[in-house]
Amino acid sequence: MAIKIQLGSSLVDVDLGGKIFEADISDKNVEKFTKAIATLENSFDKYEQSETEQEVYDLLTEDFRGVLAILFAENPCDYILEKVGRAVGLLDVVIDIREGITNELGNSTKQKIAKYSAKPKKKKR
Repeated sequence: MAIKIQLGSSLVDVDLGGKIFEADISDKNVEKFTKAIATLENSFDKYEQSETEQEVYDLLTEDFRGVLAILFAENPCDYILEKVGRAVGLLDVVIDIREGITNELGNSTKQKIAKYSAKPKKKKR
């Protein structure tokens, strides 16, 4: 007799403006992603040291590219930039991705808790 157990995958599909990208939301990646966003949000002073607006946009784009590379095998940075048209718009998208992943993890956890905490059904005699 064999026991079959389905193992869940940490890969989820993320729809970004009509194109699907696969994200790895394993615990390790989500932790890295969250830390990278926090670091990015706390390091805006380095952009003030730039001499031109274009330098600021280039720095922002590269920082966001690095943050998105944590979750996505196919980095959606250029695709998002093409859609939103500006580097500052990347921040909104990255924050939306973070919120979406947090919601996905929360729903997954609730489902697992419900699965294991449900009261057993009474057997009919």
